Amino acid sequence: MILLTFSLIATVFLVAVMKKTWRKVTSRESSIDAGLKRRRNRVLIKAVVLMLLFLSMSASIGYVIGQSGAEAAQVWADFAQMRTLGDRISKARTPNGDQGIPWYVEMYKSLEPDVTSLDIVLHRLASEYPSYIARFPDGDVQAPKTMSDLNIGIRRMALLKQQIAVAKTMDGLNESQQSAIWTNEMYPLLKQEDALDNTPK
Repeated sequence: MILLTFSLIATVFLVAVMKKTWRKVTSRESSIDAGLKRRRNRVLIKAVVLMLLFLSMSASIGYVIGQSGAEAAQVWADFAQMRTLGDRISKARTPNGDQGIPWYVEMYKSLEPDVTSLDIVLHRLASEYPSYIARFPDGDVQAPKTMSDLNIGIRRMALLKQQIAVAKTMDGLNESQQSAIWTNEMYPLLKQEDALDNTPK
């Protein structure tokens, strides 16, 4: 923004100087010179051509900068949303004291909207982040780790979706039925999720 403001001020200043200089040139030339009008027209045409070239180049450069800025803004907005949703899911999954299976069933059911949203954000980041890093190689000094974390996050969301589906099947069942499903279906998914924390990055 500072550079754009400076450029606009410089452009206005140059136009004012050019206008003043043109007046000086025309005031010193002879009004009876037959070729004067032709020379003036040639100068004006060249000035207009240069101005149009300058404007087209400025527009092209501005468009590229605008696209890059929009891309960067989208990436960092997605990272912010990822952190917000991730924190909310982590807090929701942390029991306050000893909790039984019914608490976990309700907790998993309540997570579904945030898990769905976070899964969408993670997939979007996984597709847009490599392009962002290619365009801004200094934008993240830990780019390989960030990409690895995104992929792990996507796998975690897939497991969470399965856990939510299992929790839904447990809803309304008696304690022994819930315990059996927890042991046979939920526990293996939790073990797979724990293994993600040991994934090489």
